[in-house]
Amino acid sequence: MPKLSDDTVLQRAIGDAILDRKDFSDAYGNRGIESEEALSLIASLIALKGKSFKTMTQDEQSIAREAFIYGEQWNEGLIQARVNTKQSRNRIDWYREVRIRRWGRTKLESILENTSTISIHDLLRLSVPC
Repeated sequence: MPKLSDDTVLQRAIGDAILDRKDFSDAYGNRGIESEEALSLIASLIALKGKSFKTMTQDEQSIAREAFIYGEQWNEGLIQARVNTKQSRNRIDWYREVRIRRWGRTKLESILENTSTISIHDLLRLSVPC
């Protein structure tokens, strides 16, 4: 996987995040508060096109973070649909690496980091009184 600048990765994430939010809005019939928020974010993402991290305001940096999150989400959906899986996996890795380095993990990622998996059989054994 080639090393890309954060600005290059951001521009790729913006495109994927726009696709994700557009489909989200479409799922709501382009009506309602959820759809309006998604369309508003699309406008903000478009405004970030061509910008570098060096010139961004705090608000723009916050929107850039969302670009990475929704870009990851878009590509996870492509993988689940078995479309462009290798390219999508690479993009997720790029987006996540930049997002975590710049802003840290999400609350959910932090919580999951401190968990472990157990089999359903072990879970059932734990829940049945002896």
